[in-house]
Amino acid sequence: MKSFLIEGRQSAAYNDSAFGAMDACRRDMIEFPDLTVNATAGTFWGADGRIAAYKTVYDLYDSIDPKRKAAYATDLLGNKDYRDAVFSWLNRLGNIRTAHSVIASPGGTGAVAFGVFNCVEKGDELLIPDIGWINYRVMVEECGAVPAYYSFLEGAEGAACNVSAADAERRGSADAAAQSRLGIADLKAQSRRIMEKQGRLTVVINDPCQNPTGASFGPELWADLMEFYNELSAQGPVVIINDVAYLDYSEDPENATRYFDAFGGLSENVAVLLAFSCSKLLTVYGLRLGACVILTQKQEDADSLQAAFVRYARSNWGTVNNSLMQCFVEIVRDHKDALLAEKQQAIDALSERSLAFIEASRACGLELYPYFGGFFVTVRVSDPGLLQRFDAELKKDHIYGVKYPGGMRFAICALQPATCASLPARVKAALERAEGK
Repeated sequence: MKSFLIEGRQSAAYNDSAFGAMDACRRDMIEFPDLTVNATAGTFWGADGRIAAYKTVYDLYDSIDPKRKAAYATDLLGNKDYRDAVFSWLNRLGNIRTAHSVIASPGGTGAVAFGVFNCVEKGDELLIPDIGWINYRVMVEECGAVPAYYSFLEGAEGAACNVSAADAERRGSADAAAQSRLGIADLKAQSRRIMEKQGRLTVVINDPCQNPTGASFGPELWADLMEFYNELSAQGPVVIINDVAYLDYSEDPENATRYFDAFGGLSENVAVLLAFSCSKLLTVYGLRLGACVILTQKQEDADSLQAAFVRYARSNWGTVNNSLMQCFVEIVRDHKDALLAEKQQAIDALSERSLAFIEASRACGLELYPYFGGFFVTVRVSDPGLLQRFDAELKKDHIYGVKYPGGMRFAICALQPATCASLPARVKAALERAEGK
């Protein structure tokens, strides 16, 4: 018999590693509330041990007329004032000097989906990080493409690192320890291979504050990379999906967009798609809102991509959250300083937590991927079998992170500084048990 599903659609039960870990943690917490460590959630928690909700955002959102909340968006592209506000927010340094178009999306996920589902041929390879947000791979497979992987670490040996740029600077030591471990050699090599094979390239780069590691390339590597892609595009079109979901939680958010300078000289055969998450910025994770900012050399190319994306949007989710768009517009216009002040408190807390986790990891010899900011740190575990045993040992100790190919992610965004200081030794002990030591 023929299946109800078309060829290529997967019917096996879908297991999301993050939500699965969160569910297991909740069940354990009911029985062992004082022992269980929840390092799963990708949401920022305050000093009270509860999910944070910025007062500036929710006071304004609560004041919006219910009839406005009930209404559809005024434009399938997203309300124009919202799209203008997003562009203004990302162009804070005035360094986006290309043609551009903007389309609203349900969260940063929707913005990434625009590029994945519209810029890749069925059967083609789509390049994603070898350790990165797990659902990039799911998207690639769902659109009928094949995931290909690149490493952003230089060399297999010594790739883990327990110091970030900001931490090194605070302690007055050299920055080389972390930055020297990041590189784009493999990204270039895989991009060249795919271009030679199929005559076009789409690549996902989650930067800055990458999920799950906290790595960030910085302006110099981005300048090098864009010079390479401009040259490579002589062989075919290049689409760069730059997932900037955690950009506003960089330790220096005002200058986090400095690397956009590298987009100023785009070849006419290169498009950059900035996948922005308003949900993460505003601590409204469940109210899905984001945007895709399309950057091209020619305005007609940006507009043609936008036209394709709006058809995809209309046929998949329709329109996005009307009232949250209004909320963001009013914040940018009248309450920006209040939002930035609340967000800075979150950034300071993340800095304190990451420093505690990193210093404790160094003290016990727990190897981390390079961390430069954001919600997560990740313990490097390359062997899949060891990773499975490691996860099991952690759970015996009531510790819950999220497994990624290549390591175990811990959400410092949801942990208190004291837990960040004490947890690495327990994690190291679990790892050693998994190794049979």
